[in-house]
Amino acid sequence: NSEEYYLVYEDELIADKWARVINSCQDVTEPKIIEDKTILPTGSKSLLYIPIIVEGKKVGELISAHSCNENMLAYYLKLIEPLVNAATNILINEARHSLEIQRERRLFTILNRAREAYSPNMIGHGERVAKIALALGKRLGLNNIELGELELGALLHDIGQVAVLFKNLNLKDGEKPLDIKAHPLEGLKLIPDKAEYLEIKNAILYHHEYYNGTGYPEGLSYTNIPIIARIIAVADVYDALTCLPLEEDRKTHEETFELIKRGTGSKFDPLVVVALEELRDLKAL
Repeated sequence: NSEEYYLVYEDELIADKWARVINSCQDVTEPKIIEDKTILPTGSKSLLYIPIIVEGKKVGELISAHSCNENMLAYYLKLIEPLVNAATNILINEARHSLEIQRERRLFTILNRAREAYSPNMIGHGERVAKIALALGKRLGLNNIELGELELGALLHDIGQVAVLFKNLNLKDGEKPLDIKAHPLEGLKLIPDKAEYLEIKNAILYHHEYYNGTGYPEGLSYTNIPIIARIIAVADVYDALTCLPLEEDRKTHEETFELIKRGTGSKFDPLVVVALEELRDLKAL
């Protein structure tokens, strides 16, 4: 039965009406009934101040205000406590999940840099492809979850190359060396077989499939190729051509786009090529 309520969370701007209340309660860590006229906003005679505490840190506050003292009874604190606890637990779980995602991305980045170290020509390729793929994915309207999967998939798309290299350095008598085209299948083996890694596995396995079905390893075509792989296919070629080892061999954005455009409908998804055309300043990524 609150007559007026106000919620502020993390770095949101505080409305002028409630600034005095919030500033005076900076050290308050438990729900509190306030009837001090010197800090109450105009029109309010009492309010319930509820700090939102996550992992020992105040991340926000909820205020329930009333125009008369009778409406604000002490038992309201008990009524609202389960709701506050439930909301706080949700925020704690979200914070921990976010931290896990950040840690996982750092580990994947380190893993990818270790993979690239065997060839000076490859250093930075995965991270650059991830940035280009993200820009393309945003242009194509992918949601935040899809963009996160795209970023990791692009970062790790060539991880199978190091497995091919290792196996070829340790061949037994009579064994044939692996062709570099085996790297999607070899990379797939390095990723955990869990549902949350499905799109990353799709990126690794299918980023060399061609839109017309002439690619590898499975010869998929059109929309049978996962969108994440169709995007990475364009980003991969773009980075390869614009970051060739010898500076005199490197292509400009315009030259690279023209080469990719020639493969529209054969090698590359036309929609992804259009998205690339609309990205004018990839150097700023």
